Amino acid sequence: MKSSRLLTLLAVVAIPLALNACNRYQFTLNEQVLHTPPQPFTAYQLQDAGLQQCTAQTIADHAITRADQLVMLNCSNGAITTAHGLEIFSQLQTLNLANNNLVDIKALLILPHLTSVNLAGNPELDCQVVDRLQQQVQGQFIPPDHCK
Repeated sequence: MKSSRLLTLLAVVAIPLALNACNRYQFTLNEQVLHTPPQPFTAYQLQDAGLQQCTAQTIADHAITRADQLVMLNCSNGAITTAHGLEIFSQLQTLNLANNNLVDIKALLILPHLTSVNLAGNPELDCQVVDRLQQQVQGQFIPPDHCK
């Protein structure tokens, strides 16, 4: 009696763990698809190719399937010129765009949850826009040197 309960308990615990570990694979039975893994989020278009590539890599690395799951983005040293398009990631909290060639960050003003932003090393940014962004970021903010 005790061994059957133990086996049942092990099955209840082990089966979900095994299925979760296999979430990246498609399963079929008799040519019928039983499970298809979630696909990375791709319904966005960023104006800057470098930012697009960095964001796509982050989405792939973290298995992000919806825009609101992206909360951290590190795209430093990428020769990025504009943040246009990032506003789709409305839950973004941490953003590192240091050491790029940014000239346009107005899209960041729409992101309500930013708590950490690094813009150091972007000498072409408009300091008025940088100041507006700094006022709305509730946490660490590193402006470009010429705006300090």
